[in-house]
Amino acid sequence: MATEAAAKKSKGLRLDAFKSDVEAETRGVWVDYATGERVCDPDAHDGLALKVARAGNVRYQEALVRHGATARRRHPAGGDEGNLVDEGQRVARRLVAKFVLLDWRHLLDDDGNEIPYSLQKAQEILAAPEYHQFYEDVIEIARDRELFARTAEKEAMGN
Repeated sequence: MATEAAAKKSKGLRLDAFKSDVEAETRGVWVDYATGERVCDPDAHDGLALKVARAGNVRYQEALVRHGATARRRHPAGGDEGNLVDEGQRVARRLVAKFVLLDWRHLLDDDGNEIPYSLQKAQEILAAPEYHQFYEDVIEIARDRELFARTAEKEAMGN
């Protein structure tokens, strides 16, 4: 009977497989842009490294709710849907720059010069239509739940 119970138990998925490092989801983790792997020392890292918080983290969601309340006051029902969609996209990009893409190392301009991180520069790049692929890549990286799993943190620390 005990063996049967153990066999039944092993077919499931342990709840801790879903456990996240909630703090890392907000404060962010350093990630190699090319591989999507966590980076321990972004300054010593070769290649572009991004510090990303989890997409849809608590701070992002709170700001989105605040913006939604403001937008409803500004645009009562019956407003121009096209303008609302455009504004929503602009807001999303601004919020991603503020609450998801938190820093970078080794992002280069067209002449090969390093672009220092600033919130203003992140907002400028993410808002530019010609850099939509970078915005989409940031979102894709920030949605990777493995980056924010408790086990990912332990592996990055060598435990």
